[in-house]
Amino acid sequence: MLTLSPGSADVEHGFSCSCRILGEDQALMSERVLDARLMVYDTLRLYGGKPERFVITKELLNLACSAWSCYQQYLHEKKKEELSEKEKGAFEEDNKWKLQEVHDKKKEIEDLEREKKNLEHQRKENSSRYSTSRSDR
Repeated sequence: MLTLSPGSADVEHGFSCSCRILGEDQALMSERVLDARLMVYDTLRLYGGKPERFVITKELLNLACSAWSCYQQYLHEKKKEELSEKEKGAFEEDNKWKLQEVHDKKKEIEDLEREKKNLEHQRKENSSRYSTSRSDR
């Protein structure tokens, strides 16, 4: 026998409603959507589960229009963020290539400086050999 304390009955009822609304195919539903569906479910329960009993007032229509506008704004902002992320990724990719180019140029400069030192050393060595060979004659 399973018993529930009166305080947890509401919570259990809420879980049951959530499970009915969240089917297996909708397990990844966002919290916002689940909350909205639960509100609709609870409101319909107040009217005996019969939507035809629900009175549609001008205020309700205005609220629906406002909700639609908010939703459109939300979609616009979300799209803007996605584009921003794509641009950021492209910028980072571009910077990655530029950093690689800078690194390659630095390495090239270091190689040229090493080669310059080697050539200067060889020039001094050849100059001293030439001086020595001239003085030996």
